[in-house]
Amino acid sequence: MIVYGDRRNVWNVPQEIERIRGIVDPVTLLIEVGKLAQGLCDAGVDNAAIHAILLASARGHIPVGLWGVLGDLPSEIEVTEPEGYAFYGVHPALYVAAAKQLPRRKSWLVIGIRSIGTSLGAAVASALPNARLMTVRPVGHPFDRVVLEDIPKADAYAVVDEGPGLSGSSFAAVGARLDSPDVWYFPSHRGDPGPQAGEDRIRWWRTRRKAYVDFESWFDPHTLAPGRVEDWCAGRWRERLFDPPPAYVQQERRKYYFPDANLVARFAGLGMRGAEALAKTKLLSEHGFTPAPRALRNGFLLTEAVVDRPKSRERMLDTIARYIAFRTMQFPSSGGASPRELADMAEANLGASNLDIPEQAFPVGTDNRMHRWEWLGLLKIDLDHNCGHDLIGCQDPAWDIAGACFEWRATPVEARKMITQVEQMTSRNWSPRVLRFYETCYRAFWAGYYTMALQTCDGDEAPRLRRAIERYRENRHP
Repeated sequence: MIVYGDRRNVWNVPQEIERIRGIVDPVTLLIEVGKLAQGLCDAGVDNAAIHAILLASARGHIPVGLWGVLGDLPSEIEVTEPEGYAFYGVHPALYVAAAKQLPRRKSWLVIGIRSIGTSLGAAVASALPNARLMTVRPVGHPFDRVVLEDIPKADAYAVVDEGPGLSGSSFAAVGARLDSPDVWYFPSHRGDPGPQAGEDRIRWWRTRRKAYVDFESWFDPHTLAPGRVEDWCAGRWRERLFDPPPAYVQQERRKYYFPDANLVARFAGLGMRGAEALAKTKLLSEHGFTPAPRALRNGFLLTEAVVDRPKSRERMLDTIARYIAFRTMQFPSSGGASPRELADMAEANLGASNLDIPEQAFPVGTDNRMHRWEWLGLLKIDLDHNCGHDLIGCQDPAWDIAGACFEWRATPVEARKMITQVEQMTSRNWSPRVLRFYETCYRAFWAGYYTMALQTCDGDEAPRLRRAIERYRENRHP
């Protein structure tokens, strides 16, 4: 199955350094310096000053003179989005808290696994005595990584990354290079590697020493808003409001409901990602498409709690069409999977071969999820799925049009009306063959998504996941 993607951005190094030097917020500073350092290290820049700047950023302040010792740098680098900060609520403070629980040692070598381990490793090193910092980039097959860098000798090692993921291969690749009994691993969760790990690697992982602080034990949601609080993704409040409920609740972003304050707090991302989400939500709210935002706190976007169900079907479909058209006009973008990559995904996930692939696509900041549970009343409550940790990314608006028609059981007449409405508002046109292509790719993506989810879910969600897989594979409306 093809579901996930590793999207990279090209940075102009002098411009980004100048931007980073103006950042005041310490968490944002660490994240952005971590992205810069990841790109420089991947580009082969070998300079101890990079790690010195990383450690300084982890302590919240970079002395002005430190930037001057970086030396000659490439004009451009490729930077990977650290998805844990953006989507999953991974916070550097969790790693600092975990590091403070470790036994004291004479010296430590902290090994950050790029990409997100670059900045998380700096956070750990800042909390350990006499710590040196290095970063490595495991290479090879995603489920069987190897590390090529030489790793110096040390009294003790701390290996830092998000994960373990589907296979745990990045942690294992570093571990294979360490000939020492004093190694601690810093993951982002207590669980085992995923279904691609194999029994040997799972056994290996279970015998490793790990330092970890659970998000729920560290984070107090009452710092976001006053009064009672319910975990939205835990189920009861969300189950009452959504029909049908999300098929895979486990992968919903962290959300909290504050009934006394009539607020919902949704994790929108740390650093620049959260600030961008706030600005985008304000714009969409001003035009009546999302609940009004109230604040951005610790990566959580607070918005008014809307508890209405959809109004008339005609109004609902009209709102969706206007929403797609608004995003098409207001959020120009680039990137995302190409039509060829979408076709390869459709063949891998759905067995769809010989697709009539469009010659061109004109991507915008699409929403990417038109599911019913994404809406309350006439308002869209979850945004920014085009920035998710998956293959799709920003797409031609045909992706959202096809998704909306499928998810909302649009009849041929309703579908034609919605398409015509979007075309008139955007001055763009989509032929039936293009829409068929995107509808097939849309179904293929979600069939693959839920198939992979089924491999890791608990028993309660399995029946809903199987029904979702069947629906997308058989081209049946919800």
